[in-house]
Amino acid sequence: MYTINIKGHANPKDPSMVKLEMIFFKSNYPRVTKVVNVTGLMSDWSHFIG
Repeated sequence: MYTINIKGHANPKDPSMVKLEMIFFKSNYPRVTKVVNVTGLMSDWSHFIG
C-alpha cells in the first residue's frame, strides 16, 4: 500500500501562491520518497496549511 503526505508552504516570492509537496512512499519498505511539487493559489489551499 502506498501512502501520500501533502505539505504546504507559502511561496516567499508571491504571497498569494502556495507550494505543495506531495510525498509518496510504500508502507513496510525502506522509505524512499518521491516528491511532486505543485503550485496553487493560497485561497484554494489555506484551510490545509496550518
